[in-house]
Amino acid sequence: MTNERQVLYGQLAIGPAGSGKTSYCKAMLELLQNSKRQVIMVNLDPDNDSIPFTPDIDIGELVKLEDVMVEENLGPNGSFLFCMDLLSKNFDWLCQRIEEEMTKAKEKIAKQPAESQRRPYIIFDCPGQIELYTNYPIFKQLIHRLGNDLRQESVKEVCDYLL
Repeated sequence: MTNERQVLYGQLAIGPAGSGKTSYCKAMLELLQNSKRQVIMVNLDPDNDSIPFTPDIDIGELVKLEDVMVEENLGPNGSFLFCMDLLSKNFDWLCQRIEEEMTKAKEKIAKQPAESQRRPYIIFDCPGQIELYTNYPIFKQLIHRLGNDLRQESVKEVCDYLL
C-alpha cells in the first residue's frame, strides 16, 4: 500500500436504543475479520458500558455519560447532548485517534502478501438517542468533518439504520 491519500470505507450504525446496533457492529467485525480485513471499531455511545468487543477508539476515553449526569446535574437526555457537544468540541481528538488506528492497521496490512492487502474498514457504533440524528446537528457535522478533516484518507461512509 502506498502513502498516497486512499479511500477509507466504513459504516455508522444508528437507530433507536435497543435496536441491536452494537450486536450488528460485533457481527460486522467478525465477518470482516474472517475476511482478513483490518477493522477499526469506534464506540461513540458514552453510555455503552457492555460492549461485546473491544473498541479501538472509545468516547469513554473522553467522556462518560454517568460522570456528566453527576458532575453537571443533568438528566440522561441533557447528558447525551453534553457528551455530543464535548465530542464536537474535541473533534481533533477523534481525528487523531482515527489516524493513529489507521497507522496501526496499515502497518499490519503491509506485512501481508501483496495480493491479500485490503484497506482498513471503520465501524462507528453510535448512541440510540434518536434526537441526536433528527433534532441535533452533531452526526451530520461528524460525517461532514470526517470526510474533510482526516489528513490521509478520503472517507466513504454508509449509514445503517437499525430498527
